[in-house]
Amino acid sequence: MFFTCLQGKTRKQTGVLNLYIPGKKEKYNFIYTMVLAILVFMVGCSGGGVSATSEKVAEKLEIAVKYLTENKFEEAILTYQEVIKIDNLAVKAYQGLGKVYVLQGKFEDAQKIYQQGAEALKDKAFLQLRLSLAGMYIDKGDLKAAEQIYKEIISQNPTCIEAYQGLALAYQQQGDKQKARAVLEDAVQMNNSDSRAYNALAGYYIENNQKDKAWGLLVYSLSLDINQTEAYIALKDLYSENWEELIQESTGINDQNIASMLEFYALYESGKYQEAFTVYERQLKQNPNNQKARVLAGIAAFHAGDKTKALELIKGLRTDHQNEWVMADIARYFMLTGEKEKAIEWAKKSFEVGENIEAVKILYEIYSKDNSALAKIYVAKLVLYSWLPLSTIEQELYANSIEMPFQLSGNQFIKKEAKDIVKKILFEDEHVKKTSFAWKNIAYYDTKNNIAYQCFAFGLNGEFDFRAFAKIPFTTNKGVVYWEVTKNQLGKFTIFRIHNPKIYTADYVRTKLIPGDPSYNEISEFDEWISNNTIYRDNGQKVPNYIPVIKGNLPFEKYLEETGISTDSFVFADIN
Repeated sequence: MFFTCLQGKTRKQTGVLNLYIPGKKEKYNFIYTMVLAILVFMVGCSGGGVSATSEKVAEKLEIAVKYLTENKFEEAILTYQEVIKIDNLAVKAYQGLGKVYVLQGKFEDAQKIYQQGAEALKDKAFLQLRLSLAGMYIDKGDLKAAEQIYKEIISQNPTCIEAYQGLALAYQQQGDKQKARAVLEDAVQMNNSDSRAYNALAGYYIENNQKDKAWGLLVYSLSLDINQTEAYIALKDLYSENWEELIQESTGINDQNIASMLEFYALYESGKYQEAFTVYERQLKQNPNNQKARVLAGIAAFHAGDKTKALELIKGLRTDHQNEWVMADIARYFMLTGEKEKAIEWAKKSFEVGENIEAVKILYEIYSKDNSALAKIYVAKLVLYSWLPLSTIEQELYANSIEMPFQLSGNQFIKKEAKDIVKKILFEDEHVKKTSFAWKNIAYYDTKNNIAYQCFAFGLNGEFDFRAFAKIPFTTNKGVVYWEVTKNQLGKFTIFRIHNPKIYTADYVRTKLIPGDPSYNEISEFDEWISNNTIYRDNGQKVPNYIPVIKGNLPFEKYLEETGISTDSFVFADIN
């Protein structure tokens, strides 16, 4: 998955023994034979030692990860250091050790180990550690230093998509969206046959609610690689609330293969499995390279009740066209059929090809039920060996309802994250201190427990004391319910815990629910919105209530604890 920008260089270097020169054929064939014989002899003499060293390194790397999932940070550090002494070219030892230091908030130690590894590795896996170093600077908050490293990588390796993505992230965190977009546009221009470049730019447009621009990029991305996963995930972000719209959009595509694939995918995702299977049989099965469609058609056939056809499709997959994403799809099929061991086997194959989130999601889902230690192992490997900043990885895990595999309570990084989230949710605005009525702010959504937190303030200046209590209406599927705020609760924050809330994408809210309402444009930067259905305005009008949401995988109370704020300062009201 990562560091594909290195592949071209590696391939060029594999031809160093091609010694043929016209007119000197016999001489150089002799030299070639002698060199090859010497190399075979050397490998034969030293192979046992090399193999033993590799096995020892692999074993210790596994031990280091296990230590971390048990929150034995110091033992993990010592183990990674041992690996570096055994083999100073073990890139994962530098990656893992550096990320452990970042987890602890020890940024100077992380910087030193990444630089040490980059110096030792030189050309071999050099970029992995440079990218990791830049990611560390983002976590530290030194965005200028991160920016500089990403620029250096791009200047030396213009095909490294990860560097463009990292630089765009650094610009976005500096609040410069124009520069972020320009960098991703450069990535497309310099890598116009790489689907990932188009996906990265499409992701930017999705985040900034420019659906039309994202759409064209995703269509072209799929024309470059139909078997990927990234573009399909982006399409789900765009159309999950209205798959019929995707079907309509696909009719305007000139490339019939892509148009049919998008129609098929929309039907599949909307649960219309028989219709999806019909589209596959009619228009897609004749393309043997479209392995993505074949796997999903197998799943669709299984859902539609044709288990024989489903198995036939899966067994007929071409082994030479299975990337990590297709392997993950196959694992999903076996999860559906209840063949857990086969699902694990394919998910592990996917993970070995590229440490990707799809494989981790499957392994986490399987192992969480009966082997939580193993579930943590695979998540930990994704965290430790990714080039992405730790903060970005954590957001990705939260978005997929995967817990961090480490208990990080008390370390600098988590405290900073908790502080940022709590600050956004709670009231620090002067406006609130001067008001005597409820005032909506950003909501927090605990994805794991499916609970939304919405904060209100009552009578902070005492002006609300003329009443014994206030009633706040919430509409649920059981009708309107009222939460009473009593007199002795005035002057406190009231945090409503809304269980099983409805979730809408920002685009769906704007286009389908509140079209033409300009009051929501100022908060369009948020990806998702949360709704408790309806609320009443002062004039008694019943209108939709949508507010921006921050997602996480922990209860909001946990974040309060991390920041040292006592829950006694709040009134918690549960709305079901």
